[in-house]
Formats: sequence, C-alpha cells, structure tokens
Amino acid sequence: MKARARIILGIIKKYGFGKNLLDAGCGTGHLLSLIIKKHPNQFTSIEGTDFSKEACKNTSKILGIKTFEADLKNIKVKKKYDLIICSEVIEHVEDDERVIKNIFNMLYNGGNVIFT
Repeated sequence: MKARARIILGIIKKYGFGKNLLDAGCGTGHLLSLIIKKHPNQFTSIEGTDFSKEACKNTSKILGIKTFEADLKNIKVKKKYDLIICSEVIEHVEDDERVIKNIFNMLYNGGNVIFT
C-alpha cells in the first residue's frame, strides 16, 4: 500500500488534475488521508465512495469529507470529477468492464483516472 500510495501521490504532484477528486472504492480512507495531508490545497472537492456503508460512514467521520455508499457496477452520479482514483478495486468486481465504463462516465471531458 505504501509504494502504491507514493506512486499515486507522485502522479498527482506532477500532473495536478483539476479540482474535483473522487476515490472510487475508498475503503477506510487511507489513501484519501494521505492525499489531504500531502496536497491540502490542491482539490476544492474531495469525495469517496465505497460498497460498504460502514466504511463510508467511518471515512467521512474521520476525514471530514463527503462519502457515499455505491456499487460501482450500478453507480449513477450526476456530479462530474476531474480525477477519479480507483485503487485495488477492479480485481474484486465481477463486471470490471461495466465498472470502468461507469467510472469514465463520471469524468469531466478531459478528466483523468488512476487505476491500480
């Protein structure tokens, strides 16, 4: 996890990626906490989503950010994001193609995704 987080943080530092960030599959919020710590003023909106309602609730409480429970296979979000991070999630879903399509549908034109 530490090496993966360093790589993601390095990519964010190098490329910037706009103002709105979503961590799709945020779990306990570990990666989000590092992003908030290392890039405190980079994003005006940082959100997380996870399949687990409890994980969302805890992450929101600990980090003070908006989180929402969602199944990435069926997610429907009106908001668009400049950057979506989906770290260590794809290998855990049955319909990975559908999840990837849904994630791309949540991006602004020209937005970016970091998959691991």
